[in-house]
Amino acid sequence: MKLYSRGQLILAVSVSILMAILLALGIFSLGRTGRIIPPAMINANGYSSTEQNPGYVNRSSAYTVADLEPYSTDERENITVYEQLNEAVVNITTEVVGINWFLEPVPQRGGSGSGSIIDTKGFILTNYHVIEKAYKVFINLYDGSQYEGTVIGVDPENDLAVIKFTPPAGINLKTIPYGDSSNLKVGQKVLAIGNPFALERTLTVGIVSGLGRPIQISRQNIVRNMIQTDASINPGNSGGPLLDSQGV
Repeated sequence: MKLYSRGQLILAVSVSILMAILLALGIFSLGRTGRIIPPAMINANGYSSTEQNPGYVNRSSAYTVADLEPYSTDERENITVYEQLNEAVVNITTEVVGINWFLEPVPQRGGSGSGSIIDTKGFILTNYHVIEKAYKVFINLYDGSQYEGTVIGVDPENDLAVIKFTPPAGINLKTIPYGDSSNLKVGQKVLAIGNPFALERTLTVGIVSGLGRPIQISRQNIVRNMIQTDASINPGNSGGPLLDSQGV
């Protein structure tokens, strides 16, 4: 067993006492302010030199970066666009006329897609193939309410259609603003809101992958000057808006 001299024992005890005093001062400071302050910054009243009024707690200094900035700039853009415009995106379902075993016409469930409310009177822009051959068209709003719509006009060559429903009195419909694609750049961020696989008002994000793309939509029709994007577009997204980071 190793033996210590009297001088060594006195030195060890002195160091322990000094550390205990410093630790006590540090805990006292932490308990008052919510943050660690070096003992040299504590005045005779037990408050740090940066605290002017006894009892005042500067809680903002205890916040972390994550507390002050819970979302990145990119995330805030996505959240803002979605919260402002998702209610202007509708889910469109259709009924078509089929033939049963007795060669009688019967209504059948048709396809589904998305649409953008473009006017507070109930006008909706969608794709033509969403309502093609539809016997009835139904508009489903963000709050779950459903209305029957009427096809107002179609442009099969550009795969566009306008439908309308009559909103109840007192309801203020949100609308999707018209944008200008002439200034789009490849690499620019875009956001799509739609109803893929009947999952209402889903947001997907991507970039403009290409401009001026031709798309053949039928044997007779080729739509030109289309915008190519890598944002996820699935069955049910058709007719929904493609927006930039400003929501247009």
